[in-house]
Amino acid sequence: VNSPDAEYAPTLTIDQKTLIFTRNIGGHNEDFFISHLQDDSTWSRATDLGPPINSSYNEGVQTVSQDGKLLMFTICNRPDGMGSCDIYYAFKTAQGWSAPRDLGPRVNSPYWDSQPCLAPDGRALYFVRNRPGGLGGSDIYVSTLSDDGSWGNPRNLGPSVNPPGDESSPFIHADGQTLSFASD
Repeated sequence: VNSPDAEYAPTLTIDQKTLIFTRNIGGHNEDFFISHLQDDSTWSRATDLGPPINSSYNEGVQTVSQDGKLLMFTICNRPDGMGSCDIYYAFKTAQGWSAPRDLGPRVNSPYWDSQPCLAPDGRALYFVRNRPGGLGGSDIYVSTLSDDGSWGNPRNLGPSVNPPGDESSPFIHADGQTLSFASD
């Protein structure tokens, strides 16, 4: 699984048989790699997730739904993006992963939107945003999925989570109640 390159932001599917993580190849391009738990309880050699997910742009920090069929992730500096980094999604089909689609203007902004973490029930998306009007530099927000399938306007999680400074790496526990994150 490991290589000489930096590897981070791992996500394990709920069945604990698929591992997806970010690898910074040569220190200049972030892409996703995947490994599967084999019958002998060892992990397969990590392979590039490939197109259409990986591209010449930086793809980093992803979250996968419990059933392993929805991937939400960050792509930076893509021409169809709204800001420097946006949150995209793709679905796993019988033919492989669908083309990435920008989550849209309710979630993404002209600023930096990144580090998505999908709640276990798939109805809340926690992520980090760096934009004017926040409580610190980078704050953690949540957007909830409406019954019509659209994501709602993000809500800042407030000063108990976002004091002055930078917060990052949100992770919502399987209980749907416990949020872990990093803060400076």
